[in-house]
Amino acid sequence: MMKIRRSGLLQLCHWLLLLRLLLPMVLKALTQFSSLSGRVIRSHREKVLAALLKAIGFIVPLMNLMYADFHTKEVMFILNHEFQSPDKEIKKIVLKVVKQCMSTETVEADYIRSDTLPDFFKNFWIRRIALDRRNYRELVETTVEIANEVGVAHIIGRIVDDLNDDSEPYSRMVMETIERVVGNLRASDIDAQLEELLIDGIFYAFQEHTNDDTNVMLNGFDAVVNALQ
Repeated sequence: MMKIRRSGLLQLCHWLLLLRLLLPMVLKALTQFSSLSGRVIRSHREKVLAALLKAIGFIVPLMNLMYADFHTKEVMFILNHEFQSPDKEIKKIVLKVVKQCMSTETVEADYIRSDTLPDFFKNFWIRRIALDRRNYRELVETTVEIANEVGVAHIIGRIVDDLNDDSEPYSRMVMETIERVVGNLRASDIDAQLEELLIDGIFYAFQEHTNDDTNVMLNGFDAVVNALQ
């Protein structure tokens, strides 16, 4: 039994070492493909890019802290560039890889606030995403993961006004995200002004919704009230 365990441990170490050696090459390839736009390779670029992004998403969380710190910043730089991709599948993969990077211990909150959040919200928090159920779910989960790194107020402060949006699917997505964020982290860094905007926005959204999704608003209101107590 001990020999079997030792053998399994050695195999795991070999795989981790291999992944560590492969990551710089994958990053280099990703950087090159991310900048390609020629007509010849345009039709293949998205498939190759998707494969490289998926590979990095699985490799980075396996790195030790020293390597993960360095490579996560490189990955985030490339991901930030791909936020504006019009391809739905690339968007879904980018969201998943961002979520995987957020789960590492090396992501710096200040870097995320200054270099990632502006483009992330500009390119992903749009009405069209709320109509795509796959990306809708991935966006909510990724935003919640980012909130774990940067804090409640930095996330809710950017989407609270969208509770008043005319698009019911979009405002529902906003409410669901707020519910999950405050459910995880409570409301310790929400100031009085943001609290007022939040309550007013929830009341407005609840009154304006005509579909059978009022439970989302009620659950969100309940989560917010409990978090603010």
